[in-house]
Amino acid sequence: MNAVIYARFSSHNQQEQSIEGQIRYCTEYAKKNDMTIINSYIDRAISGTSDNRPEFLQMIKDSNNHQFNVVLVWKLDRFARNRYDSAIYKNALKKNNVKVVSVTEYLGEGSESVLLEAMLEAMAETYSRQLSENVRRGMRESAMKCQVVGSSVPLGYDIVNKKYVVNEKEAEIVKFIFSEYIAGITKKEIVNKLNAKGWRTKGDKLFVFNSLNKILSNRKYIGEYKYEDIVIEHGIPAIIDEQTFELAQKQLAKNKRTAGRKKAKVEYLLSGKIFCGYCGENMLGESATNRHGKKYHYYICNSKKKYKNCKKKRESKETLEKYLVQQTILFFSDKNNIDKVAKKVVKLYNSELHNGHIDSMIANKKELEKQLDNLTNSLIKTSNDRVLNTINEKINSIDTQLSDLEIEIAREKSLASIEMTVSDVVCFINDIINGDINDVIFKKQIIDTLINAIYIYDDKIIVYFNGSEDAKTITYDDLCSDLEKIDNGGEFVFQSLTSTKQVLDEHLLFQRRICRQMCSLIQKQNAVSV
Repeated sequence: MNAVIYARFSSHNQQEQSIEGQIRYCTEYAKKNDMTIINSYIDRAISGTSDNRPEFLQMIKDSNNHQFNVVLVWKLDRFARNRYDSAIYKNALKKNNVKVVSVTEYLGEGSESVLLEAMLEAMAETYSRQLSENVRRGMRESAMKCQVVGSSVPLGYDIVNKKYVVNEKEAEIVKFIFSEYIAGITKKEIVNKLNAKGWRTKGDKLFVFNSLNKILSNRKYIGEYKYEDIVIEHGIPAIIDEQTFELAQKQLAKNKRTAGRKKAKVEYLLSGKIFCGYCGENMLGESATNRHGKKYHYYICNSKKKYKNCKKKRESKETLEKYLVQQTILFFSDKNNIDKVAKKVVKLYNSELHNGHIDSMIANKKELEKQLDNLTNSLIKTSNDRVLNTINEKINSIDTQLSDLEIEIAREKSLASIEMTVSDVVCFINDIINGDINDVIFKKQIIDTLINAIYIYDDKIIVYFNGSEDAKTITYDDLCSDLEKIDNGGEFVFQSLTSTKQVLDEHLLFQRRICRQMCSLIQKQNAVSV
């Protein structure tokens, strides 16, 4: 599993962990959990009242490339300073199947906050379009002129006066990639050649395998400008001719068909939330194949796997996930439980309504506008070509930041104006818990939104639900009761929860079968005697 680190140090707070300390904690966590760190994004000396976090925004954009699955942070307040920020950006990452993990806060940042963020994400989805309509209208007008609209600039291009222009040095790299690929050279070989030549990506990073997919499929290189549903042929200068581009697409399609033969990736829904009850280590998802070729998926204690020094036995993935989803639904079906949780969520929401976040964003916008004015004045006064290019690059960068910031301000203002009630939260949770327990998407939503942490032993499970102060303990007797439902024709369709229990439960079921056989024999004997 690939991961990146995000670290932030606020100059106003000297009590927080240093950048180096944050990276060390995140790196150690990655090693323990079999994660590969592929990049680090660091914002140094960023003020707590400023939203100008270039590395953070770059990380959000880079998630579109699907090169990493996890963002590691020292604490969740490094990721975002308030709930709105967190909800919006976590949702953006979630769309790219990227999860944010705090390496020091195993139980989250407050269990009710997870529910609040889930609701804010839903709100953001609902209201985002109408909130930014004015801004989007301006963007569409810019798009009709083939101007750059709030997006990253691909390799091979620069921005001059809001227009795409060819960067000849980078264009050479793009042409090389296409030429090699249609000649039958593998992506891995191309990447090695690129890095050996000392060539780098637009972000001045080494090329990796997945770097090429985005380049090879980008229609900008044949001069096509696209923004939402606006498509303009020859709207920007071309780097690659159409024939070369089409040959590359055929090769990509061929390779995609080959890759499609691979088996679907198994997602371990409890990852990051399930811990060994005996040693406290994370439980990791693993798989094994028996002698008949059947594959089994399970969770195993990290300490047990690496050091063999924990007695915790492995757990069936499917069984455990389904059982815990069932227990979560039962917990949140109780009116008293759901009312308590809803009240805590509303209280948290109201406490964060007037935190000055919007004011800080507006102040930041004014600061950017001031910088833009100063740069424009400098542009007028200078005649040095090199200085002119530098100033133009800075102006384009600030223009992009302002566009993004205007959208964020509009969204934040809307969210802040929405009143959240207890009944709203109750309805939200009720919507969540109504679904098909066999549906993976449904189970994932239940686990992500409502379960905070699970500590599992061989004879019991302790579950912490979001918004609840008390942990729920599921004992072996509870599990046996659920097994009774199986025996009595109930709806429980899964077996035991632990390796130890499996043996015991099979023995229990065997005893039941023997008892039924004995009863049947007694009945027959009675019938004969009569």
